[in-house]
Amino acid sequence: MLHPIAGLTVAVRSVQSTITRKTVTRKGKKVGYYESVKCSGSKRPVVVTFTPESGATATASTSLRCSK
Repeated sequence: MLHPIAGLTVAVRSVQSTITRKTVTRKGKKVGYYESVKCSGSKRPVVVTFTPESGATATASTSLRCSK
């Protein structure tokens, strides 16, 4: 919530996200519910786009280790 009290603006200082591993069974085979569409070598690119009230978007990106 950007404006929890009238006249008070709160800014996001840090964002952290954790996606737990979920699996489903398809045709008798267990597959990941969330699967990466790109692993370049041993790294997976992650990009997040933030859109503030002003409408000017900003992005943050990093690479994570691919796991099987």
